[in-house]
Amino acid sequence: MAIQPEGRDSNADHALTTLWPHSAGLPQLPADPELRSLLVLLADPSPAVWEPVFRELRRRGSAAVGPLRAATKAPDARLRARARALLDGHDRRHRLRRLYAFASRPRMRLETAMWLFATLEGPRFDRRAYVRELDDLAELVRGAHSGLTGELDRAMALPGFLGERFAFAIPRSPGEVPLAEDGLQLASHHPHRIHLHRVLATRKGLPLSLALVWRLVADRLNLPMEILDLPGHVLVRIPAGPRRILVDPCTGGAPVSRREVREYLEAHDIPFGPRLLKPLDDRALLRRHTANLMRGLGLRGQVGQAEELLPLHELLDAPGR
Repeated sequence: MAIQPEGRDSNADHALTTLWPHSAGLPQLPADPELRSLLVLLADPSPAVWEPVFRELRRRGSAAVGPLRAATKAPDARLRARARALLDGHDRRHRLRRLYAFASRPRMRLETAMWLFATLEGPRFDRRAYVRELDDLAELVRGAHSGLTGELDRAMALPGFLGERFAFAIPRSPGEVPLAEDGLQLASHHPHRIHLHRVLATRKGLPLSLALVWRLVADRLNLPMEILDLPGHVLVRIPAGPRRILVDPCTGGAPVSRREVREYLEAHDIPFGPRLLKPLDDRALLRRHTANLMRGLGLRGQVGQAEELLPLHELLDAPGR
């Protein structure tokens, strides 16, 4: 949409002054007559009027930020709410661009990417408390690890410790009745079960999010750990001397045999092969994390926010990076 009035529109000025009593001549109001007209139309009760105006102001990006900030102080409730929504969207796109730029690097730090994902929930996200939580968890694991001598016991210290504290709990209704499939998917893929900081706060998450907590604690302790991708699930592989042990982050870190993996795959009509036990690198982990978040947003009707992540998913999927 493009609104291009010729010269100063006295009708728009009058309407803006009505929406914004005593506002005439204030420096925070736009001098551009087109922007003044757009602000008037943004407050219109008819979706046929304000929705295309909303899209036009969103298209203008930074040029509309100043007038929109001023509009958040207008007496008209519709104008305030729509101006805030536009500013929130502008801020979110700015945070997405930071995430895209970070994901474009040939090498990137997994933990930093997780905190950039967390900023998508709001501009005031502060990572420091969650970094301290991971540091504290690492120290507790170090203490549990120090008194052990056997290779197997030492390898199982981290999954055993974190498996007791972080859980994948199948959501149920308030009456503890199992949810129907649609309700189960909606509850399981809530963004609070996907974002790392939410998982640290609630101690509940999707399998991948739990495995990511394990991985970031293991990184602090210089312990080798691999996250393996299975259809609809992930497992963690930990070396124990010459052996490599598979454990499940959703069952308290219990060991998983290859036979159990084969049975799981057969139940999903997927042939077993070495390719299925290939570890995910950091880019693949972020791609899977992005897909989980897109699905969670889509299930909750936040389709626009889910679609905003599609270029990131494609970027992380691009070969040669």
